[in-house]
Amino acid sequence: METLGITNVAVVVGDLHTITPDELGAPFDLAFSRQFLLHQPDPARTLRCIAELLRPGGVLVVQEPFRSPPWRSHPHISQVSAHWELLYETIERAGTPHQAVEDLPRIARAAGFEVTAMTGFVKMFPPEVGLQLAMANVAAVRERAQALGVATEQQLDGLMGGLSAAMNTKESYDWIACPLVFDLAFQRLG
Repeated sequence: METLGITNVAVVVGDLHTITPDELGAPFDLAFSRQFLLHQPDPARTLRCIAELLRPGGVLVVQEPFRSPPWRSHPHISQVSAHWELLYETIERAGTPHQAVEDLPRIARAAGFEVTAMTGFVKMFPPEVGLQLAMANVAAVRERAQALGVATEQQLDGLMGGLSAAMNTKESYDWIACPLVFDLAFQRLG
């Protein structure tokens, strides 16, 4: 942060579930979470921990992707959608409850938040960017997907090979889109 000239920001590495609010300098006015709750085996517990970091009336902004619809491309590249199914299946086998993202408003209310805004968006990528992201996603989840029995090494190689082939083909692709992202704002109650 110093190289950017930012002096009022501190980076803290730790487990949100075990670090105390005092250690982080809480309470805060705002917290932001992007594709984090999607990976939590107990999203309600995680949201309660975040609530403890916020002052009463403090705001939590959350962005989490839905499982469906999956990533898409035009023309269709089956591996683009398949990579998203692989990621979500791995996340759920690792312990995240099925439909945790869809249930976030209910879970947040149970954790002491009021839902103040709900919207959604889809991000469109140039094909080369979308394919690179899909390949990076598969590479990032590869070891865990194998360990959890979601996919074999051969299946993962085939998925990566298909994405790579699409990247290197002379065929023209118009766009690649990520799934619908749930954009939520929660306010901590009293």
